[in-house]
Amino acid sequence: MATLEDLVDACRREEATYQPSGRDNFTKYGREFGADGQPWCVMFCYVVAGYAGVTLPYKTAGVVDLASWASKNGRKRTPDAIQPGMMVAFDWTLTRTGVAPVKTHIGWCVERSGRTITTVEGNVGNRDEVVSRTYGVNDRAVWLGVDFTDLFPAGNRFLRYPNLARGAKDHSSTGIFPDPGSPVQTLQNALNIVTGREGNHPDRLSPDGDFGPLTERAVRDFQDFFKVPEIGGTVGANTWEVLDYVLDLKGR
Repeated sequence: MATLEDLVDACRREEATYQPSGRDNFTKYGREFGADGQPWCVMFCYVVAGYAGVTLPYKTAGVVDLASWASKNGRKRTPDAIQPGMMVAFDWTLTRTGVAPVKTHIGWCVERSGRTITTVEGNVGNRDEVVSRTYGVNDRAVWLGVDFTDLFPAGNRFLRYPNLARGAKDHSSTGIFPDPGSPVQTLQNALNIVTGREGNHPDRLSPDGDFGPLTERAVRDFQDFFKVPEIGGTVGANTWEVLDYVLDLKGR
């Protein structure tokens, strides 16, 4: 089965190796998709998904058509909810009126840190390039997400989560667990689950999105108990990986 890492690796590989043909809209992505010579940002996303080992469930070369399909099939997401494994659709007309935009674009989300998303996109600029870009989820050009995360499960659900330390704070929460847009709250909820302190437990860590002294103490206790090779009280790749493993053991 393909994983999120496979998708991200495929996107990054294309970003590093793709060479424009010099002929407008004539690309290997168009040829492989079957519509060479046409605008190819959507085709890039489909072909790269194929490189990662996944055939997407609906084939179209149009951003608005894909967005309409996503809305009708439970795959449309608000900008706040966008995370790796989703396509990010853009509305360059900046209308946000509910009317289908005229000038659109799309790419794969490959990373999220707080309220910043990183994409890899095809058909960018005057040279028809494949590039990586960053946006805030509240950027007016970010229209919606098309959710394919079920087709690209993360081997480690926290693979793309940032390092955290005392003083870190979330900006907002979508109420999702795990929520890449709220890494501190995700950490707090995960610690409550693995220690059996959910619900109304008197020692429950408040999932307030603020990495304060109580959260730091809970992290240290977790790291000590599971012998996590990390600087005490800070959360890096090792702590996230062990949290993911323990959650799996608990069936969560």
